[in-house]
Amino acid sequence: FGWDRHRDRFLQTYYTVSPLHRMVMYKPMTDHTFLSEDKLVQRTWFDDNMTVTVNFNDTPWQDADSGRTLAPAGFHVEAEETIYERTMVNDAPLTRIETADFRYIATEHPFDDGPVYVDGWLAAFRAHGGQWRIRGRANDAHIDLEACLGIDGVESFVLVDDLGEPVETQTPEARNGRMHLPLDAEITRMFDIIVASD
Repeated sequence: FGWDRHRDRFLQTYYTVSPLHRMVMYKPMTDHTFLSEDKLVQRTWFDDNMTVTVNFNDTPWQDADSGRTLAPAGFHVEAEETIYERTMVNDAPLTRIETADFRYIATEHPFDDGPVYVDGWLAAFRAHGGQWRIRGRANDAHIDLEACLGIDGVESFVLVDDLGEPVETQTPEARNGRMHLPLDAEITRMFDIIVASD
């Protein structure tokens, strides 16, 4: 009963929290402080100069040092070669995570940063054999696969079920130099990116 009804929420929580846990699981915590009087905004330092700032409040919080505004239930991670944040952009929360083998964007309003346009949420991650897989739910989504994932020469998108079994193959469609992703606003879809062989 709960999985079907709350599936998107479970997936979004998994995609938001899992990469951070992988990043910090073997790093010693070196310091912790409260940044707000109500103690709902906190910062933790880890080994290798990594910091995690979290806003547990139900209202936005602006960091006076960086000028960054954390969304309600927002966060920002300072770490090498990583973007990891839930901040306010154009008066709406935007969650954005980028690591070497994982990309995640979730927004309540259309978001366009050049290589990516999304109106909803999407996650790109390496699946079996290092192949990129995308899962998401969106009104519309376009991505520059070469700039974002290092993929060139896409032959097809293979829609797969929850077990990774092929369901349908689609030919990619380019829009404004970006690939249109076959996502849907009503259901979560997952597909593999098939690269043309040399």
